Amino acid sequence: MTELILQALFSGVLIGSVYALVALGLALAFGAMRIINLAHGELVLLAAYMAYLVESRTGLDPYFAIPLALVVVAAASFVLFLLVDRIKDHRELNSLILTFAIGIILTNAILLVFASDVRTTA
Repeated sequence: MTELILQALFSGVLIGSVYALVALGLALAFGAMRIINLAHGELVLLAAYMAYLVESRTGLDPYFAIPLALVVVAAASFVLFLLVDRIKDHRELNSLILTFAIGIILTNAILLVFASDVRTTA
């Protein structure tokens, strides 16, 4: 019984840490660029699938996939920045619409490539 409670507490702390990192990324993007990035969650999803892809194809530990996921998401974020940077008029509203559209595109592209099956790592 004690092991179950400790495992639940540990899992809760880990999930809470992931949520805190995602929230920190959102706050940093809004504070630095004054845009609400609605595609932020999809970029996190892209990083997770890149880590899964490296782990499942090569058999390496998922932690070794972090640099690859970082490079892929940094490239996607840079493209997103270049698109948002082109907006000059009504920057807040137009960037909101643009990042929403990019989020939908990323979600559907990931669904096309990976399907909607549940995946886990070892």
